Amino acid sequence: MTRARDIADRNVDSTTIDGVDSTQLLRSDIADTKTAGDLSFSDNVKAVFGAGSDLQIYHSGSASFIDDVGTGNLNLRADAAIAFQNSTGTEEFARFISNGAVQLNYDDSIKITTTATGADINGVLTADGLTVDTTGIVYSGGNVGIGTASVDNKLHLENAGTLYLQIENTSTANKFYLGNSGGNAILESTGAYSMNFKTNGSEAARFDSSQNFLVGKTSASVANDGIQLEASGTLGVTRANDDVAIFNRKSSDGNIAVFRKDNTTVGSIGSYGGVYANIGTGNVGLMFNTSASAVIPHNMTTNAPRGSGIDLGQTGYKWKDAHFSGTVNATSYTGDGSSLTGIAAGATGGGSDEIFWENGQTVTTNYTITNGKNAMSAGPITINTGVTVTVGTGETWTVV
Repeated sequence: MTRARDIADRNVDSTTIDGVDSTQLLRSDIADTKTAGDLSFSDNVKAVFGAGSDLQIYHSGSASFIDDVGTGNLNLRADAAIAFQNSTGTEEFARFISNGAVQLNYDDSIKITTTATGADINGVLTADGLTVDTTGIVYSGGNVGIGTASVDNKLHLENAGTLYLQIENTSTANKFYLGNSGGNAILESTGAYSMNFKTNGSEAARFDSSQNFLVGKTSASVANDGIQLEASGTLGVTRANDDVAIFNRKSSDGNIAVFRKDNTTVGSIGSYGGVYANIGTGNVGLMFNTSASAVIPHNMTTNAPRGSGIDLGQTGYKWKDAHFSGTVNATSYTGDGSSLTGIAAGATGGGSDEIFWENGQTVTTNYTITNGKNAMSAGPITINTGVTVTVGTGETWTVV
């Protein structure tokens, strides 16, 4: 009989082995406790658990292993949390908290924390490709799509109704929206701040907080160079030492600028003859003929010169003084000449002589001597048949 069989037959246990105390052994037949000393396994000697050697714990000489080679899961359980740390417990790699977050660390600093709605990332997420719900956010080929799986640009937002991209400054509570509402493109700022546009690193234009549009300036004042289109409807343009505005009508002549009051045209500035400017309204205007160095009466409606049709002043609205250095040509003159100075009543003569008065010889139209006035003509005078010259009581007509 073998020795092992002898021991089994005799019911030998740790209490009957000479020199061995029961506390120095781990029994497999009953629940037992080891109270002192380490349980040591040499390299590649495994602590094996399960009828099929399902769970194995060992050290290979260069690394430690926990192998679950059987059926079912490898479960790590804890009521509070499971923490993965370095051998001294001074640095934590990850922590799994019961009824709470999962934390993943880098160099003992938390970088990813799961939440009830997703996850928070402390830092930058770099990925070769990311697809997050084709009906939500899609990252594809370097492009990001929100609300669409067919991404056309770097950032593609799509929605069946109103859609806004919101950019917010939390320190000022100012929100900026870029969106589409009912097919209309919208730029919106919610705070009392300006909306600025920059090119090449410098401001080119802005909408100020009062909704004035400014180009080349930062404040709405006509004292400053630039253009301002005010929300009230006023246009202000200021420029130093150069043209302030240029209006260029091409091809045909006609109005270049039209002025209206309550949507009724009250005047216009236009062109005539390709090179001449005109100004006026309706059939009353002036045309500036640079070729003839003349200001000519002009019909703005037909855009043509208008001869003998426009008065200069009216009976109750006379011009004050007129100064001419040349000849005044008129088909008629009304007045007694009593206030005229420097004029020899139409007399002419050789050289500087002003001696001869010349008048017509035939009266062809009825005429009445002005009441309280006398008239004189150089004769002979012929009065045509059917024509009457009336001389009232107290007036005289002298023919010499």
